[in-house]
Amino acid sequence: MYNRTNVISYLIQNGRDRLTDSRKNIDFTGVEEVDSILNDIENYPHIFLLGAQMDRGIESKVAWEIPYRAHQFAGLKDLGFAEFRKASIEDLVKVFIGNNLHRYPAKMARIFYNTLGHIESAYEGNASQIWNDEPSSAALIKRFLQFDGMSVRTASKAANMLFRDFKVKLSDSSSLDVTPDFYVRRIFRRTGFINRNASDEELIYCARELHLRYPGIFESPCEEIADTVCKSEKPVCRECPLSASCMQLY
Repeated sequence: MYNRTNVISYLIQNGRDRLTDSRKNIDFTGVEEVDSILNDIENYPHIFLLGAQMDRGIESKVAWEIPYRAHQFAGLKDLGFAEFRKASIEDLVKVFIGNNLHRYPAKMARIFYNTLGHIESAYEGNASQIWNDEPSSAALIKRFLQFDGMSVRTASKAANMLFRDFKVKLSDSSSLDVTPDFYVRRIFRRTGFINRNASDEELIYCARELHLRYPGIFESPCEEIADTVCKSEKPVCRECPLSASCMQLY
């Protein structure tokens, strides 16, 4: 029998477990060398930010690898911020187009270049200054949105990762919305939180209604369940922790 309260409680508890768990490396690309750099936000915070900026229009694993590949193709000596700044916009456009780094190579090369420029002008070349002063979640999102091409969706996803996975301290989490990707949408729809035609905005406000203190708490458990058992086709309902309280609208 459908029980909305049970569904909400399970997802929130699962999300809290992720928050209180120790920091673990994120599998950004599946390439060990690249992932070790992306996870090292203490030494390479700009790599993380550049990866987040590239994550649109193409597969995420490919997008997050772009900063590392761009560094290689541009012939830069190391992965430090100062070395990245040596690449001109013309160099980066040639690298992106010549090596087919992104679906929109010229546009993303400019965003890449402008992101580095804003890190230099606003944060003294140290991207960790964006988040290392224990800002409010709203301030963190606003800072991300000041970067060229940064969408609310991208800013929210990056902020959630910093808070949830990297254990970055924020003064609150109320502005960390859930990312309305297909994983979250599938779980919210099948458990009856939203209807099939709900907009991204409705999904976001639904999460705020369910857990205003930290709406993004639903992101991790929804992704895990959707990826393992609640698949788009042939879901394995007998193994799903939500099966007893699912609307089964697929």
